[in-house]
Amino acid sequence: MYAAGKFPGGFNKREARPSTDATLTARLIDRPIRPMFAEGFVMKFKSLILFLL
Repeated sequence: MYAAGKFPGGFNKREARPSTDATLTARLIDRPIRPMFAEGFVMKFKSLILFLL
């Protein structure tokens, strides 16, 4: 069912806002690395975060 793109609850459940935990985690990652970029840097970039436990 999930592989076909059908999720219980429909479109709103699948495309809903990120959870509070996801938002806070993104901020914890973003805030320390933001000062490493030049002042006028406006290009998009992707960062890959790998946690090893």
